Amino acid sequence: MAVLIYLGYTNLLSLSQAYVAQERLPMAIGVWLLHAVALCVIVLLYLRRVRFRGLLGRRRDTGAGATRASGGAR
Repeated sequence: MAVLIYLGYTNLLSLSQAYVAQERLPMAIGVWLLHAVALCVIVLLYLRRVRFRGLLGRRRDTGAGATRASGGAR
């Protein structure tokens, strides 16, 4: 999966460089747009991981067995 993401990213980067060279795309947009989108995707994936695992890397207990596993009332 990571290889496909990398290939797509480099392909889009090359495409934006070609558009800037042909003056189809302004320099400011060509330089920053793809990087901004990639940064947003990275932040969303990180927040998704933190939400499911917590900050310390432990899996959060959710569901019916959570009270029993955490030492709650029996």
